[in-house]
Amino acid sequence: MEALNCPKGHGPMAQTKIKKQKTFKGVDIEYSADAFVCSECGLEAGTVQSAGDIQRAIADAYRKKIGLLTGQEIRFLREAKEFTQQQLADAMNVGIASIKRWDMKHVQYGRGTSILRIPEDRCQTRQQIHGLVPA
Repeated sequence: MEALNCPKGHGPMAQTKIKKQKTFKGVDIEYSADAFVCSECGLEAGTVQSAGDIQRAIADAYRKKIGLLTGQEIRFLREAKEFTQQQLADAMNVGIASIKRWDMKHVQYGRGTSILRIPEDRCQTRQQIHGLVPA
């Protein structure tokens, strides 16, 4: 991230990982984000890039909270089943644009990704998907 100065004239802002709470689509969620914080007034600011990262973090926190797959999980499971985006779209009877959005940051509707969920004994855990434990 590029360096930012406090718009209130307090000088350079420190880049920090912050934890935030938010109500999204009626659901209380918590997410982490990188932000610049003024040590004097506490003002939080970000960049255009960080705004996209925050949108993704909010969407993923919401997905996890209500039991939907994250974008990373959708991609991982789609590729594990050797589906192209188009094949998955056809199997789910949705447009390929929906799959592309879900692969990125947008929240899918309902529980439509059930086609990707494989039996528990053959499924990688969230920790394995995120590289926290070996497969």
